[in-house]
This record gives sequence, structure tokens and C-alpha cells, in this order.
Amino acid sequence: MAKILRVIRAVNFFAELRLMLDCVLGSFTNLFWCLLLLFFVLYVFALLLVQGVVSELQQEDSEVTVEEVSKFFPSVPASILTLLECTTGGLNWGEVHLLLAKCGSYLPAAFIFYILFFVIAAWNIVTSTFVNKALALAQPDLETLARQQSLKDIGDAEELTAIFAEADIDRSNGISLQEFSEVAEHGRFRTYLRIRGIDIKNAEVFYEMLRTLSGQEEVDLKTLVSTLIRMKGFATSIDLHSLSFETKLLGRRQHSFMVDHARSLRRIEDLV
Repeated sequence: MAKILRVIRAVNFFAELRLMLDCVLGSFTNLFWCLLLLFFVLYVFALLLVQGVVSELQQEDSEVTVEEVSKFFPSVPASILTLLECTTGGLNWGEVHLLLAKCGSYLPAAFIFYILFFVIAAWNIVTSTFVNKALALAQPDLETLARQQSLKDIGDAEELTAIFAEADIDRSNGISLQEFSEVAEHGRFRTYLRIRGIDIKNAEVFYEMLRTLSGQEEVDLKTLVSTLIRMKGFATSIDLHSLSFETKLLGRRQHSFMVDHARSLRRIEDLV
């Protein structure tokens, strides 16, 4: 069974089937406690009704007979089954109520209360328990979230590649500053970026930054697309720490360069 679930988990097509199987397998504990609750409710009311019916039969002026009582309440286990049938459609509870009505007002009132309590309270409690469990199990795990994010990034990368491919007039597989400026002013491109949480305040500065990092006259499509994908949303804590680390590393390198440069100047001065 575990191997089957792993195969289903690996195939995205069976995502809904996997969710239902997870909910079924994860609800066995809830099922046990819910059945225990229902059995307790049925047992209490069955015991109450059986005692009341037996007390009524002991009365000399009783209107009910043993045959009528034996049909619905011959014993406590049979009474539990009778009460369960009355609330699940297996038996017309009106017939049971007519029998109990001959025993005074106490037993029919208790039976009506049982029907209302079971239908309104007990069933809703059981249903809400299973729904809460299903909602908890329906939350995607880390693997599913990672796969969904990966698929979304791939789709966004394909759409961005198609947009820049249209702007690449000379088919050089790269985007020049003029081509990027024209694309950045296009309403479709801005709307696309805004929907996906990508914000570019100054297209020229952004392009020059990429061109400086790449060291080429034009920025290739892969670099441009991957950079835009990484810019989605707000900066995370790891992004800020990475930026802080890179800044400190650059500062150390610059300090080392200045020290070496100062030493070289002093050597030149000594030689002169």
C-alpha cells in the first residue's frame, strides 16, 4: 500500500486521488472515536427507553403488550439497533413513537429529544470532525509546494522567453538596451510583471546592471529571464543575508586591494 501511495504521489495527474486516499487513511482514528461517541449516545438512550418500557409493562393498567414491546425493545442491544435505524432511514421512527406514546409522556418526549439530538448535534459533530481532519490533511506538504513552485517558475520562464523572443528583432538570442526599453514600455509586459509581483522602477538601470554583470554588450535571454524570475515577490531573509555577506566580502577585498596598492606605492617611493 505504501508503494502504491508513493507512485500516486509522484504523478501529478493523481493529485486529487492521492488527497482522497490520504484523507481516508488519516481518518481512521477519528472514525474510531466518532463510532465510540455514537455508541455511547445510543447506549444511554436505549437503556433509558428499555427501563421505561419495562416499568410500564409492570403496571397493571398498561396499554402496551409484550409482543409490541418485543418488536422494537426486546433487549438493550436490539434497542440500540432500533434507535440507529430510526435515525438512518432503516425504520420509520413514527411507529416507535406511537408505541412509546402509550407509555405516558415521559418516554415519547425522551425519544423525540433523542431524534433531535442525534440529527442536529451528534451527526454535525461527527461531520465537522471529519471535515476538520480532511482540511488538515489537504494542506500541501513541502514536496508538493516545491513541485508547484517549480512548475509555476517554469511556466513564467516560458512566457517571459516568448515575450523577449518577440522583442529580439535581430535574432541574436540577446536583448539590447533599446529592445529592452521598448519591451519595458509595453503594457502587456508591465501587466505581466505586476501580476507576478515583479517590479522594475528604472528599466535602463536594471538593464545596465545585468549587462555589467554579464560583461557583454547584450544580455542573453536566459540571464534576463532567470533574473526576473528571481525578483518575484518581496525579498526574503536569506536574500538579505546573502546581500549582506556579499557586501562584506566585497569590502574585505577592496580593503585588501587598497593595502596591497599602498605597499606597492611605498616600494616605488623607496626605489625612487
